[in-house]
Amino acid sequence: MRTSMRTAGCAREGAEHPGQPGFGEVLRQPQADLALQFAASQTVAHAQAPSASQSWPLPQPAPMPPPIEAPRDTPFPGTIRLHVDATDTARGLFRVKQTIPVAPGRRLTLLFPASLSRTSAKRGECMSTDGTYLAVFLSNKMSPRWRAWYAMSDDERRAKDEEGFSALRAWDEKHRDVIVYEGGPLGKTKRTSPDGVADVVNELTVFVVVRAPSHEAAAKLFENHPHFTIFPCDAVDVMPLLSGLPKA
Repeated sequence: MRTSMRTAGCAREGAEHPGQPGFGEVLRQPQADLALQFAASQTVAHAQAPSASQSWPLPQPAPMPPPIEAPRDTPFPGTIRLHVDATDTARGLFRVKQTIPVAPGRRLTLLFPASLSRTSAKRGECMSTDGTYLAVFLSNKMSPRWRAWYAMSDDERRAKDEEGFSALRAWDEKHRDVIVYEGGPLGKTKRTSPDGVADVVNELTVFVVVRAPSHEAAAKLFENHPHFTIFPCDAVDVMPLLSGLPKA
């Protein structure tokens, strides 16, 4: 009974919409016609699905940017201004601002020297920042040289002081073009450790920052320095200033 009622309902819907066969009319169609319609629908579905031998286009990489031209030594059409703020003498920091004028619509490529960071440098490899080096003057006040210095008379020590200070001024004048930061003498030391803060004594006495084409050349600047040829000090340690921490 339920089947006949549903069939009659579908037949009535077909009668209400001319040109659209009802469910009863479909049932009266020959089975061969239904088989042909089913086969045709399967053929269309099969044609829309890609075969195993077919493949969709793969993503392609974006085109590479144009190559950078090789640097050329040509006069720059403008004035490059460099402002250096060296007022932070307490920490020995420099703040540098460089202004490069650029004509509107003109393409400008800035090239910077490559450097190795502390995390990427190979073992034993040193890379300085723009060839700058820190020189630290060392002196052991308990050494025999200092005992001999203290054993001098006041007049002898005063004469040595005058000779030494004159030689220091001459050294500074000779190397004026390579001195990046004059530095100065170092005071008493406080050391902070897991045990807290304590007063300690070390051999660090003076520091200066210089520029040189290599580490070896920077060290040779201090050969026969008055620090240890006239004054009773020991040595000068020279080390490259490596690149700073990454900016946040």
